[in-house]
Amino acid sequence: MPRLFTGLEVPSSVRLMLTLKQSGLADVRWVDPSDFHITLRFIGDVDHQQANDIYDILSRRKWHQPNIKVGEMKCFGGSRPSALYAEVKPDDCLFHLSATQDRLMQQLGLAPDSRRFTPHITLGRCKNVSADSVARYLSQNGAAQPDLDYRPARFALYSARNSRGGGPYRIEQTWPLVS
Repeated sequence: MPRLFTGLEVPSSVRLMLTLKQSGLADVRWVDPSDFHITLRFIGDVDHQQANDIYDILSRRKWHQPNIKVGEMKCFGGSRPSALYAEVKPDDCLFHLSATQDRLMQQLGLAPDSRRFTPHITLGRCKNVSADSVARYLSQNGAAQPDLDYRPARFALYSARNSRGGGPYRIEQTWPLVS
């Protein structure tokens, strides 16, 4: 059974700038830059027929191109940090892309996505890192980099190995995004 999700690739110029933020905090498992992406819809473990149905339903639409603006670094988990990430600024087209894909997956009988869509690029996963350490790190390293905006040309259907924390990820199929 493949574990699938849809997402947007991160261009090499943006990956390079984000990679520069990946140091200086102990007990963080930094994500390999080749695995940076923006998840649009986590699908989960599906059988091969469901995977074919997902491919078919995603192929029937014209998809519009969002404008991606990468912001500052933040942390999920609050007092129990779980992940460091670069925020992606709100974009109506990006939210529409995610919501449409969620509705299409529900049409195929998959459960609605249980998490609120928070566009981001995960940079590292925290293990036993104190909230104070993360706060200090973010105050020194969290500022947004200038010129980390881009317009993706396509979105992808990714597969992931069956584990917590995902990568490495593999692109199974892509679809163009039009302006």
